[in-house]
Amino acid sequence: MHVKFAMNNNLGDCLAAVLYTAWIGRKLSVWKESYLQYQVRKSGGRNIYGRYFFLNRIADVAISIATILHIADNLQISTSTAFNRFFALGGVGTLVLSLASKGIAEQFVGGLALSTTDKFFEGDAIQLGDGISGAVVRTGWMSTDIRRSDETIIRVPNGQVAEQRVTNLSRTRLSQVTHTIRCKYSDIEKVSQLVIDIKDEVQKDCPKLITDGTRPCRVHWQTFNDDHIEINVDFRFRIPLIGDPYHDNKQKCNIAIGRAMKNNDVEFA
Repeated sequence: MHVKFAMNNNLGDCLAAVLYTAWIGRKLSVWKESYLQYQVRKSGGRNIYGRYFFLNRIADVAISIATILHIADNLQISTSTAFNRFFALGGVGTLVLSLASKGIAEQFVGGLALSTTDKFFEGDAIQLGDGISGAVVRTGWMSTDIRRSDETIIRVPNGQVAEQRVTNLSRTRLSQVTHTIRCKYSDIEKVSQLVIDIKDEVQKDCPKLITDGTRPCRVHWQTFNDDHIEINVDFRFRIPLIGDPYHDNKQKCNIAIGRAMKNNDVEFA
């Protein structure tokens, strides 16, 4: 591949022009990002975060292209021979390049699609349709990094993320605790009082329990089995689904259920 440099000035002047152009491009990128961040803060933060990512990336592309074209103009690069040879590629080479370009384009478009929506932001806890879950630590052009509960980080291609159902756990404001309690048939006469006491004990220990009828608050004797009966418990709380408050509340709920079982002298089957 031949690239012709037509330089009327000396090499030092040419290098200075290239470095100065690159410096201006970098300064424009920094100024652009500062301006967009100011607009985000001014408009209320996370509500327009998706548009911020999209505009930030589009502006980066525009600045990069303008910088490259200006450098090429300064160097007076002739690329006609290079383009002729590129388009003359055939057979396996063309197929490989086409497939590679298609994959890159899919990830790039997937990244733009994620940027234009507000499915999730960096720092959010999410769960993907294929079971991958964790905190988003980085959203890049081609991939998204997710930190899982064991502190390992998995990099998922943006095209794969864009095609899946995404559950944003950080945006949930309510949580659920469900149990299936197995009791012996020998305690069957105590079950009617037990279901009442379970609800009372949980309500006493868990003030965030929703009891206004807008969400289920159920304790019911549900099923007969060969060697035991089953009581289904379904509670909803005004506590987010993630974080220590959720686990602390679930523990309090479990303790309250255990206390109700003990008070009624009912054993688990």
